[in-house]
Amino acid sequence: MTKKIKKDKYLSFINKYWEKVTQHKPEDIERNIGLPYPFVSPNCEKYTELYYWDSYFHVLGLLEEKKIELAKNIVDNFIHLIDRFGIIPNANSYYFLSRSQPPFLSSMVLAVYHHTKDKEWLKNAYVVVRREYEEVWTAKGWKNNRNVYEGLSRYYDINDIHFLAELESGWDLTSRYMGRCLDILPIDLNCLLYKYEKDLSKISKIIEKSKEETKKWNEKAEQRSKSINKLMWDRNPGVFRDYDYVNRQKTHALTLAMYFSMYMKLASKEQAELLVKNLEFFEYDGGLVTTKSKSNIKRDQYSAGKSHTQQWDYPNGWAPLHLIVVEGLLNYGYKKEAKRIMEKWIATCERSFNKMGFFLEKYNVVDTTKCAKGHYDIQGGFGWTNAVYVIFRNKIKKI
Repeated sequence: MTKKIKKDKYLSFINKYWEKVTQHKPEDIERNIGLPYPFVSPNCEKYTELYYWDSYFHVLGLLEEKKIELAKNIVDNFIHLIDRFGIIPNANSYYFLSRSQPPFLSSMVLAVYHHTKDKEWLKNAYVVVRREYEEVWTAKGWKNNRNVYEGLSRYYDINDIHFLAELESGWDLTSRYMGRCLDILPIDLNCLLYKYEKDLSKISKIIEKSKEETKKWNEKAEQRSKSINKLMWDRNPGVFRDYDYVNRQKTHALTLAMYFSMYMKLASKEQAELLVKNLEFFEYDGGLVTTKSKSNIKRDQYSAGKSHTQQWDYPNGWAPLHLIVVEGLLNYGYKKEAKRIMEKWIATCERSFNKMGFFLEKYNVVDTTKCAKGHYDIQGGFGWTNAVYVIFRNKIKKI
């Protein structure tokens, strides 16, 4: 009984925090872009805007807690942004319009539709998801020059600067891109676009598009899968790597991004088996480190001369990547491994909460007595950590 009461304080905090970070700002005010519907921000101190890839995890957490209308509102705000600007910006501020963030719109749309079963809404969402896919993520040319090599895409910023493209990746900052993000085809991004193609095929079937249209999306997914496997799969030691298309070689970085291949069900059964064996590269007492690299990268002039900590590197662990890995493991039947990772992450979150009274944006999973390093102050709150914690708490009971 004591243990149950102790754990309930975490869920109580999260439930109240959703209310704190729910905002409605319909008018454009100075740099901020107005949004027609209420939304959830990562926290209520520093990050009070609608962030793109953060919101995917927020949506999953909200749906887990049956806050369906608020989850749908978030997606409707993204649809509004594409209708208005042709892109989902990094966040709803004018200075973010030069770039986006990791694309999760198709996944958000289907997650919401699973609860609402609203086909008319889904028909409109299909048009918008397709537009984002075609005009942003697979486009060529100055404005959205992302599709650059063998049908695969990179992260980009309209200013064509490595540092800013790295910010679009959501991994700000990391040694993974070697300070040359524009030269890299990321495994996670292209797995996400594979998912877009599979999702567009699925949605087109639900809304009764032609068989040819459904087939077209599946063919695109199959072609992307072939290119990913050709360029990014490294049979020994059995990992997916990013691809440096400028130098025509795989990068050396070992990162959790490879597990997007399992989350998006692109990996074969044999590949998944090797990827699971290689979890040992990343697993520590507190959970999973994001990368194995500790190196510092010399950055260009647009780093503003700052000494940036590569906060998406060792020894830090992040909630969204833990969810990606766990769901990927479950997709291929690795329940024991998924449960172990969830237990470690839950313990890390609770240990920190007991000291600070709130959840954090990221954690040091190698030495859990120390705080995670970053190039800004520790952020409490925290949207995606809260969401993943709730999801893991519920999921672990079912395994």
